Amino acid sequence: MSRTQPYGKTASWKNDTHVAIMDSDMGVVLWGDALARLRGLAGNRQFLLLTAAQFCSNVGDWLFSLALFVLIGLRWHGSPLAVGFALVCNLLPAMLLGPVAGALADRAPRRSLMLLSNVLCALLLLALTAAGALWQIDALLAALGAAETLFSPAESGMLKDAVPDAEMDQAVAVRTAVAQGTKILGPALGGLLVALLGALAPFYVDAASFALAAVLTLFLRAGRVDVEGGQAQRPQDAQPFLQSAAEGLRRIAKSPLLRGLVGLYVLILFAVNLVDSQMIVLLRGQASAAAILGLSMTASGGGMAGAATLFLQRRRGLRAAPLGALSMGAGIAIAALAVAAGLPLVVPWAFLLFGVGAAFAFIPLQGALRRQVPPEWTGRVMGSVRSAAGVAVVAGPLLGGVLSEGMGAVREFLVAAALLLAVGAGALVLRYGREGEAVAEGVDGA
Repeated sequence: MSRTQPYGKTASWKNDTHVAIMDSDMGVVLWGDALARLRGLAGNRQFLLLTAAQFCSNVGDWLFSLALFVLIGLRWHGSPLAVGFALVCNLLPAMLLGPVAGALADRAPRRSLMLLSNVLCALLLLALTAAGALWQIDALLAALGAAETLFSPAESGMLKDAVPDAEMDQAVAVRTAVAQGTKILGPALGGLLVALLGALAPFYVDAASFALAAVLTLFLRAGRVDVEGGQAQRPQDAQPFLQSAAEGLRRIAKSPLLRGLVGLYVLILFAVNLVDSQMIVLLRGQASAAAILGLSMTASGGGMAGAATLFLQRRRGLRAAPLGALSMGAGIAIAALAVAAGLPLVVPWAFLLFGVGAAFAFIPLQGALRRQVPPEWTGRVMGSVRSAAGVAVVAGPLLGGVLSEGMGAVREFLVAAALLLAVGAGALVLRYGREGEAVAEGVDGA
């Protein structure tokens, strides 16, 4: 029945055979449209290069995450506080420098910024292998975070140039499936490398992945904004740099739609990070806790990757985002209650539901953000979004740790679940999901 909902006249058909035929025809049309969009993406050289580079760096990032814990915790015998401080050093630049990186992405050639970022990341990872003290690791991690922050708004601008708005949800779905696939592959490969070649091997492989991504970047065409010369097309060049860097935040504040998109995205991301770092605490004391944790991570990634394929069939609109938040909240609540009831084997199934909900929440939000921002503003707006997301990524684990310590992991998970359920229900009550007018008025009409 869901496939027939967009076609209001279906209900007036009295003959069941006719309804079945019409439903079948609509399915053919939807899949035909999906295949046409996929063929468009498959023939889009720019998109394929961006996605290939993303795959390389995502695999390397998951290798890096595992190797970092091994390096600090085992080689340097760092305390839990030292591990947490190292993570904050790596994440803080995204929160502080997002608007600055966005302004650069709207002024400088984006392809050059992506190339510079990949080269810097490769060199910094090699430097990490030679670090002689924890303070050196922290400093290099902060520099690495800054280099990665430089990359993100530039890549967002290149993606906006490469993919038509009608195909943006499908493009985001493909990239989400790739990211979740590497989430499953990366830790397994990282564990194998550490076991066979030692704690530093993943850093070398990660550096090589950034080098390969840099090579792929060389084959990208310059984006539209890069080749539009002259001040007439680029009024931001006439602004003082710091004023231009703050412009992304001002444009989000002026547009009701962008405020809603960014607010919903950040709230959901914050709730996810409340529980992400506390998974092992929730499962502590359970039989086969490590195996259940691994299964839960795999189920979450598999659910998100599988659900992402549904967006290849057709664009599902922003109404999917509140439903995704509700599914995520339900999954987290089920996981917490299952542990409290002594049923840990239910937890991976709960995180399968969570992963499906995450795809329904994040893919439409990211697609809408990219559709609604003109190419010449993509860097500043997406840089500001990354900065706001950085707040959620840093504050979520810190508050999650405090809540888990004070009330226990089960109650802390239930608090995060309640937040997601409230966000999803509130968005539905407010009839959130009408993408409405393009944000040209909010962006161009200062």
